[in-house]
Amino acid sequence: MADPDPPSEAGSCLILGAEADGVGPSVLLTCAGSQRQYLFGAAEGFSRLALECRARPTAKLRAVFLSSFRPRASGGLGGLLLRLCADGHKSVCLAGPPGIGTHVEALRDFVRFRHPEVTSLRLVPPGIQNASSRDVFAPDDTRACDAAAESYQDDTVMVFPLFAPRVGEGEDLETCRLCAAVDDASAADEDDASASDEDEDESNETSSASVSCEAEALERLVEPPTKRSKRTKTAPSGAKEKEEENALDLEQRRDVLGYACAIRLNKRYLSTTFLVLDCADDSEAAAAAANATARCCLFGEKKNPNHPRACAAFHLTRRDVASRPAYDAVRRRAVGVAEEEGDASAAKKQNERNAKKNEETSTLHVDCSVAGEVGFRAGARVLARLHAVDPETFPLSPPLRAPYRAPETREDGTNASSALRRDGVRSAEGSLCATVCLFRGGSCSMDQRSNRCEELDVDAVVASALSRLRVANEEDATEETKDTPPHSSGASSAPSLLFLGTGSAEPSKYRGSSGVLVKLPGLGGTTAPGTGTGPGGDGGYALLDCGEGVAGATRRFLGDDEGVRVLDELKFVFITHHHPDHMAGLLGVLAARSKRAPPLPVLGPSATLRWLRRAVEVGAVGEGPKGTWTKSARDVDDGVARLAAFTRTASLYARENGGGGPFW
Repeated sequence: MADPDPPSEAGSCLILGAEADGVGPSVLLTCAGSQRQYLFGAAEGFSRLALECRARPTAKLRAVFLSSFRPRASGGLGGLLLRLCADGHKSVCLAGPPGIGTHVEALRDFVRFRHPEVTSLRLVPPGIQNASSRDVFAPDDTRACDAAAESYQDDTVMVFPLFAPRVGEGEDLETCRLCAAVDDASAADEDDASASDEDEDESNETSSASVSCEAEALERLVEPPTKRSKRTKTAPSGAKEKEEENALDLEQRRDVLGYACAIRLNKRYLSTTFLVLDCADDSEAAAAAANATARCCLFGEKKNPNHPRACAAFHLTRRDVASRPAYDAVRRRAVGVAEEEGDASAAKKQNERNAKKNEETSTLHVDCSVAGEVGFRAGARVLARLHAVDPETFPLSPPLRAPYRAPETREDGTNASSALRRDGVRSAEGSLCATVCLFRGGSCSMDQRSNRCEELDVDAVVASALSRLRVANEEDATEETKDTPPHSSGASSAPSLLFLGTGSAEPSKYRGSSGVLVKLPGLGGTTAPGTGTGPGGDGGYALLDCGEGVAGATRRFLGDDEGVRVLDELKFVFITHHHPDHMAGLLGVLAARSKRAPPLPVLGPSATLRWLRRAVEVGAVGEGPKGTWTKSARDVDDGVARLAAFTRTASLYARENGGGGPFW
């Protein structure tokens, strides 16, 4: 049944991401009416960027959805919790793939917050009914999770994780989970209507039983709905064989490929739907393209009339992955059909129908990773003024010189790039603070200018600062200043410092978390950048403390290529104590280094090693096996050893007082 009301706004999605600052994209959904908010992704540096853009989550933030535990997807979770604590939030749900409990528990070890009350929700693939009967999940993660389910649902939204299709099943046997949920809601609504004729006592007993069932569902894995649509595959006769097959299927379904989100119109009907996709490589892109829920949302395959087609698809995928040919299958229906013997004409007609459907689809594909997007503009303007005083000490990277600029607005208020068709696909660049308004029935519109901050013009800032300096020098010129020797940029045997951040753990608009990059002198007393270590050469670099956003700050100050080179040449990282503003960015630094870089020497308190072990265990860093949800202690130790050579430090004060504290 179609929605009888005229199209009206169901909600809006705000895009927050700044590639030039090393902040991966996130999407903040605000539902119309209730104003409830849901965040997809919490990249490293997210909270500071939200403050910069005056778009930090409100007190109505209900849930945060993580696709993985990589720094690009969840590195800013600690800063977000501290920001919510400072703003007085009461509670929030953190939902993600298996490992979410372990990840949140590891954060609690050094990110200290009393509130909000955090609920860890482990999202699992459909068909896994009982984790206790198989060694599928790590026991520590099961203990740390507050709940587990196949989806997140409240009275405002339904959010389903997208996992890779099961091994050995044909695509026609897969079921769109949104369609199945709509069918189940319709069946439940009909059951409620038929039960309304019963007497009051029976109604009260039914209500009490329903509440009891809901309470039990939070303490166990949610079983698949008992009432499915006709498209559901019939279960095989051998339950044991099916259970073993599911255990093998887990080899391809560890990380969440993205989310399918539906905003409710009421209990029975959906107002609109959209997708959030975050694929790490080509194999995950192919899995997302084969996912039945994603196909149904994008192309209307096996479409339920009560399930509107997705009005938008937000691609949080890295640009280097999204630009590959393998990712095209996510954006458009495959046109080519293999010609069978004697059936070439049928294949040709099918190709024409698929091509036409690609042209007719109304889904807006939003690429949220925009090259050259600068987010921390207040800090960039301060750096530009310092550059005017001393260009050699405070250089400006190419992204700051030529930042991305959003397209101009037409006279009718629309943007030039908000509805372009590229190879038959409606697409747009999701620049910083771009807002996509979602309307009932499956339509949307995009605005890239209204919520965007003032564009950055570094050259104008530098020119203004130089003008002020000239005026000040002319007014205060004396013989003493004339005789002052000019700044010397020659080689020196002393180390040089670059302050990447001087702020505290709580995110700030103007100051990043602590981090000092030290350029070590060459052994021969002179430095020659880029010539390697040794006598007369560059002595390498050291990093003192590593708060959230340090890896992004390195890119911002030095540029992408130079920043990676510097991180690869780090001689060591010294963590003074285990507070988040001193160690929360360590995973980002390890992830930003190239694969050919040797293990990074890390010196710090014992909490640092615990943080590294948990990160390897959940797959936040390192090249571990993707298919397993459990790792042995030996595998974890080997993974840590490939990334870092850890040395424990402890202060004399801690030793004299029996250990403990942030320096132990």
